[in-house]
Amino acid sequence: MFERGPRSWLDRDWRRGGLDAPTELAFRVNPAWAVMTDEVEPDAQGDLLGVLVTTGPIAVRTAGLDVEVVGEEPVVWVEYIAIAPGLRPDCPPLDQRKILLKGVGPALMLCAIERSIALGCNGRIGLHAEGPVAQAAYLKWKMRPLPEAPHPAGGSFPVFLGDADWAREFRSEREERR
Repeated sequence: MFERGPRSWLDRDWRRGGLDAPTELAFRVNPAWAVMTDEVEPDAQGDLLGVLVTTGPIAVRTAGLDVEVVGEEPVVWVEYIAIAPGLRPDCPPLDQRKILLKGVGPALMLCAIERSIALGCNGRIGLHAEGPVAQAAYLKWKMRPLPEAPHPAGGSFPVFLGDADWAREFRSEREERR
């Protein structure tokens, strides 16, 4: 399905089994996975809906961020967040799910916020944003865009940050929609 998807899907070339390898993670601090599956729909058989990988707490200096700009409080780093190819609006019709679910990405980000709170980071989230689709999502979610920062696996990517106020607002907006 990934191979049949558009070239804009950055994860089409990723090694599926290697997301927890040191070369794939920006930071090897306390990695955790969250996997969202469909267990409710009548024909559901644990269909994968989305995946989230986080690490942390990460010191902002370790992340290559300017303490003067973002403060010194640590963050939980979102290493990987993606919805299943069949749920993406640009999925080829052959592979697209009959029922497109909305809100999988925000639900995964809520999991990251909850982990940040549990680890004493007050909901603070940081991440490298690869590609325009991801960057548009983070802007839509009102995360703060920062300059590029180096990724330990190579290259530099724009960074987005959500602080404690952002986390409260993000959670509040999702609760209002329920």
